[in-house]
Amino acid sequence: MSLIDSFLAPDIAADRYTRSPDAVAYQISAEGSIAAEVFSRSDGTLGFRFMAWVAWRDAGGNARSHAWEAIHPNHGLVTDRIEVAQEEATRYAAARGVALQGNWDRLGARAD
Repeated sequence: MSLIDSFLAPDIAADRYTRSPDAVAYQISAEGSIAAEVFSRSDGTLGFRFMAWVAWRDAGGNARSHAWEAIHPNHGLVTDRIEVAQEEATRYAAARGVALQGNWDRLGARAD
């Protein structure tokens, strides 16, 4: 199972990833076209999602534009521990063939 449908597969290299405003940690894929994000909800709980560089195609399959798009897991996570969110995001990515690279970058997030 893939993280994005083949119809959304990009035709060009990804623009530079910029984290979402509510992201408290992120990790980039080896090829640079997917970023796993741990985000903070307004109630202080944490979840995870992915930002993927995708191609927007017309009905004929021709790429018309590319952009970063949020991809949410098919199951939710609510936790108050950043390590739990990071571990679950890493497992979810691996199960979908996405190899995350390096360490998680934390952005002012608390360490539990």
